[in-house]
Amino acid sequence: MKPKILTYEQITTLIGNKNDNVIESAQSKIYFYNLSQKQIEFVKDKTDIDICDSCVVKKQYIDIKGAPVADKFGGKIGQYNREKHALLKLQKEYHFPQILFADDHTYTIYMTYCGSQIKRDVDNIPKNWKEQMGDILTTLQKNNIYNNDIHTGNLLINDDIIHLVDFGWATFDNENYPYINITNIEIQEHNKLIELLDMVFAKVIPRRSLIEQQEQLKQEQLKQDKRKLFKLRFM
Repeated sequence: MKPKILTYEQITTLIGNKNDNVIESAQSKIYFYNLSQKQIEFVKDKTDIDICDSCVVKKQYIDIKGAPVADKFGGKIGQYNREKHALLKLQKEYHFPQILFADDHTYTIYMTYCGSQIKRDVDNIPKNWKEQMGDILTTLQKNNIYNNDIHTGNLLINDDIIHLVDFGWATFDNENYPYINITNIEIQEHNKLIELLDMVFAKVIPRRSLIEQQEQLKQEQLKQDKRKLFKLRFM
């Protein structure tokens, strides 16, 4: 069954041009919009999606400069398409953003708010984090999704519920770069979520570095070949 999401006219009427906050990263701009109770009820009526903390998130992918690996995987278009596909598969699943609308022309996804990042200096991690992370892995496996980028910045907490966000690097059926995934065995082997995430990140550094070096060399070789071709034309 196709997920119920808003139309372009509905999302633009709902959001307008006003935004209450914006965060810019290397690959996207993220806007936050506060909704009135009437707007929340409108979304619920049209999509059967509950809006948390009266907030909607707009994520617009942008070009990643100086990142050959990102170019290999399709740049902003590839990241947008992977996240859109993953979120549509995860629609109505617990622990994930709910997609409200996806704009293929501006590479923008509107979704539900999922809370704030887990913190190292403040204990905002739920006591049952192992159970919740296990549920997240089970859902990903059921839908044949690899997030490939599970780190502290992509795990958000809202009302003691862990949410996994950012599926721009997601793949389906097989894992791929940047390879940051977690297994159930690794969850059980660690007593602290932060330590687990640090271990998983450190484990994949050699593998990531090799891919990044290979893509950098390919880009440099391509530039050299273009310079040679340019010279030959004017000889």
